[in-house]
Amino acid sequence: MLANGTKDFADYALINGRVIAVPADIDLAFLTHISPQAWPEITTIDHKWTSIPWLPLDVPRIEPDNWDLFWQLWNEKSGIIGRAAKQEDQMWKGLTIWTRPDVDTTKFNYAAENYDDWTAHFPQMFQQIKNCVPWLTLEKVVLWSNVNAIQPHFDPDYVIFPWPDSLRIMLWDTNEVPTFYMNKWPKRTETFNPPPVTVRSGGSGYGLGSINVPQDQRMYVDLPKDTNTFVFNNGAFLHGADLAKPKIIMAVKGRPDIYKWLRTLESSYNKYKDYIPKNSLD
Repeated sequence: MLANGTKDFADYALINGRVIAVPADIDLAFLTHISPQAWPEITTIDHKWTSIPWLPLDVPRIEPDNWDLFWQLWNEKSGIIGRAAKQEDQMWKGLTIWTRPDVDTTKFNYAAENYDDWTAHFPQMFQQIKNCVPWLTLEKVVLWSNVNAIQPHFDPDYVIFPWPDSLRIMLWDTNEVPTFYMNKWPKRTETFNPPPVTVRSGGSGYGLGSINVPQDQRMYVDLPKDTNTFVFNNGAFLHGADLAKPKIIMAVKGRPDIYKWLRTLESSYNKYKDYIPKNSLD
């Protein structure tokens, strides 16, 4: 086809040594932001997942077994997460409530995190976390409450997939409207040209200032009442959060079993596809 001119060269991509056709609605610019380890799977995964910024999970609400105990532990154990000394540079208050025993916590992005193990306190909640999606390995469970606006960014996970692969649970939220949002990567220009993820160093290239994302380009995670759990697309989109009323979000980090994971999401997609922002598919 390339030789006879029936399709433009831009309709194809060379990925992991293979030339594949690319649908016109798929913007491959995200390839510079994701892990090379994820490239081979792109040739075998349904393209619909690339254009989905976030998706509610069709699972019962995940909450602590005992709220009174939760608040007691939160008030005792939580603290500012991160290295920033100035209040205006601090991002989150919270703590890690579980890590896999062999995980080296010194390799985490934020060295000043508080650590504790809450599995004995909330066995039902942790069982729900493990069961809601298929994992290859779980790494850690973290509680965050942002104390400043969070600029749009992607998480530098071990493998960054361009599908809804990052699990979050909106554990407690006093806001009347959602504050966690997704947005597309802006077009590269002379003034906005971050390095590819494969060459980033020192934390550069993780995101951009929120001033670059107008309000009408933010896709807020507006969850249905029957679930507080969702997955978002860390590779093809950025995510950030407004500073408003208090909320606590749970981040569950690990390696997804990506093929089983996406098959599991099918029922959630069928049930909640009307919640997917329409402009994410443009």
